[in-house]
Amino acid sequence: MLRRDRRPGDFIASVAIFALSAMLCVAIPFQTQWYGDLALVANPAFWPTLGIGLMLVCSLANLIISRLSPRQPGRRAEIRRWFASLEFVGWFLGYVFIVPFGGYLPSSILFVVALMLRLGCRRRRDLLIGIAVAVLIVVVFKSLLAVNIPGGALYEFLPAGIRSFFLSNL
Repeated sequence: MLRRDRRPGDFIASVAIFALSAMLCVAIPFQTQWYGDLALVANPAFWPTLGIGLMLVCSLANLIISRLSPRQPGRRAEIRRWFASLEFVGWFLGYVFIVPFGGYLPSSILFVVALMLRLGCRRRRDLLIGIAVAVLIVVVFKSLLAVNIPGGALYEFLPAGIRSFFLSNL
């Protein structure tokens, strides 16, 4: 009834989560402070310490159970799939890198179209919907939510009236 098979990648994930928990546990004294005159649950360090302590205990239990469970084949393929997902971290970092040069609106449009093409979306209608969504996101963040995102160097080549509109709204 309580039999547990170790799926591909379970043990590696258990080790990683336990290591993260241990690092957070070591960092507690440097990130929080205990005050002797406050009640236990009112202390700023109590809830983070409790949460990280439970995370450490549960991740250790998961690590032990994972190690003792019979292993199923396919770990390498699973780990390759995890590392393949890091490609999208690279895409996002590239986007963050080009925004100061191209500006928020052109960079967002370029990013959405490039990602859609990378994911296999080739239909013109879908690409136009992606561009519309990118424009909508930019308008919502810059105009409605007033998020301060620096204008791109590309905006410097625009005429003065259009440039100020792009800098403040797009």
